[in-house]
Amino acid sequence: PDILNSNEGQFYTSIIIFSLKIARDKLNDDEELRWNFGLKEIIENDLNNKKSFQLFEVIGKYLPNLFYLDENWIKDKLKYLFMEEFDIYVKSAYVGYFSNHTVYLKIFEELDNIGVIEKALNQNFEEKTNNKIVEFICFAFISDKNHESINKIIDDGNYKQKQKLIQFFQNRGNGKDIDIEKHIIPLWNKLLVSLNKKEFKPLHFELLQWINTIKTIDEEVNDLIIKTINEIESIPLYNTDVIRNIYKLAEVNLKETSKILILLLKKFDIYIYQNEKMIYIIESIYKSDLSKDANEIVNILGEKGNYSFKELYIKYKEIINYLIFG
Repeated sequence: PDILNSNEGQFYTSIIIFSLKIARDKLNDDEELRWNFGLKEIIENDLNNKKSFQLFEVIGKYLPNLFYLDENWIKDKLKYLFMEEFDIYVKSAYVGYFSNHTVYLKIFEELDNIGVIEKALNQNFEEKTNNKIVEFICFAFISDKNHESINKIIDDGNYKQKQKLIQFFQNRGNGKDIDIEKHIIPLWNKLLVSLNKKEFKPLHFELLQWINTIKTIDEEVNDLIIKTINEIESIPLYNTDVIRNIYKLAEVNLKETSKILILLLKKFDIYIYQNEKMIYIIESIYKSDLSKDANEIVNILGEKGNYSFKELYIKYKEIINYLIFG
């Protein structure tokens, strides 16, 4: 059952929400006077005298609000809430905190400093909470607030944790909050080392989707892409993500993209998403004095039974012969 929607959960939630309303109506800048004494006393008394996992979860959920109401009070309670024996009460505080949609970095740092984030990584929660733990760590990383926890996932994380980390960056596209040089490339290098165990092999294909974040291919990025492709054992036949990203990269890195495309087509049977776009790419390769690469791409596709590009091959073969022989 949803603890926050239980009668007891709703009771504690309403106390905190009402406390916030009173504090904001008062517009009192004195932090010690923000929290209504009577409402605060109910929470404090129940926390000290009545073991309630609903209260622990509500406090975890509303940590940002409690920091606003009385920062010193909640700081004093953090170790009790999160770092005692990992029973149903402490677990509820974790579940509550990691149910937030926003990562408040100041609070994250407070929890990280007392060991909460490391402890969270070593617990087995339900999948939703496990995923949010990794997400919080990734948000802190791209905000330059935490590098140790993300390295723990890379070095010692389980399959699901590594997968969620990879998916976090895979799905953020060209987000302004991600610095390719500072965030993507160092992690990519570390993950290639970390994923060398057989159990993690399937994650190489997901890691390749990081090309979605790349705007241009320099020598280092090209090396990372090639290394990742070489580690991939299989690609789902009807997956369109790889080719979709190839089309995007070809707009600015045609030479590098043609080599990557050749490697992919040689190694895997790949569904050609939006055939007319592939025709445009191959034609662009021909026009860029990369006819050898273009011919190789067309021949590989033909050998795999795709004859859609035969006319293109004949057309440019005739053009090339004309230019050579007149």
